[in-house]
Amino acid sequence: MDQPAGGKTATEITYTLNRDDLVAFSRWVRKRRVGNRPWRATVVVTIFAMGYAIYFYRNMANKGAAIVGIGIMFVVPAVVVPIVLRILWWSMDRQAAAGISEPAAPASCVTRLSKANVFHRGISEETATSWKAVREVAMTDRHIFLLAGEDRGVIVPSSAFGSPGEASQFYETARSHWQRAAKQAKRAS
Repeated sequence: MDQPAGGKTATEITYTLNRDDLVAFSRWVRKRRVGNRPWRATVVVTIFAMGYAIYFYRNMANKGAAIVGIGIMFVVPAVVVPIVLRILWWSMDRQAAAGISEPAAPASCVTRLSKANVFHRGISEETATSWKAVREVAMTDRHIFLLAGEDRGVIVPSSAFGSPGEASQFYETARSHWQRAAKQAKRAS
């Protein structure tokens, strides 16, 4: 903890980011944005394929199609379609992660939390973001994320802290500032 000008307390941490941290943030953001959409899409496409198989079965049954051929028409949509779709989404996730390059130099970052905002000096910019603009504060087993836009935010690796307790304290401080700002914005509206 330090005392910046103005007498407000702030929590400050200095750390470096690497490609793994950027990939973790990208995956976390995609998961938040996409959620269960791949599974829902798999179910919808499978149901559509099954409906087509039933329609095809009725037309083939009238023409005396073999039972084996009809059974295959049900197995393909029910088993193969979900497998192919999951492989497709897995490969898209791998391609997105492959598109994230290693920072040119070790990216030394500074994040400072105050009651008014989050100051962050990162890889390519310095920002001071009001807590009202922060969409979410989250902690995973390896990172603390402060999401400030659709795919923009602050990444703080847990390894930057001396202990898990310090990481939890930083997270709780960020979360309390964020929740306080959300309550104030709610009262103002």
